[in-house]
Amino acid sequence: MGAKGRKKKGRYVVFLSHASEDAWIAGKMAESIRKKKGLDVWLDERNLDGGDRIDQAVVDGIQVSSEVLVLGSSASIESDWVEYEAGVAVGMRKPMTFVCDKIPADQAPAPLNGYLTVNLNDFEKLVKGIARRAARAQR
Repeated sequence: MGAKGRKKKGRYVVFLSHASEDAWIAGKMAESIRKKKGLDVWLDERNLDGGDRIDQAVVDGIQVSSEVLVLGSSASIESDWVEYEAGVAVGMRKPMTFVCDKIPADQAPAPLNGYLTVNLNDFEKLVKGIARRAARAQR
């Protein structure tokens, strides 16, 4: 996927929302997702270039994505950007999952109320589900 959020043909893109303090674990999550055939990840460190308008790049990234994962942590629940990204995803009616890292599910930002919550320890199971959804979408 290109830096501006263009979707590669045949790719199922997952938008990964996280706080900057969680960049390392978000990178590991993205690696795990990309290992599955046909999956790609929109991740700010990879998809933003100097001079980009972050708000518009986020909207573009979510728009080309098939679903959104929000990494929930003590940092992300305080992040205005994470809340903004979740709100954009809700507005676009994207499937979304809150992935909890050492926080209770009930601390999810308001836009995530009513969405599936998964513990980070169960992330590989979630990735397998994403791969199944991607396979169905590409039929």
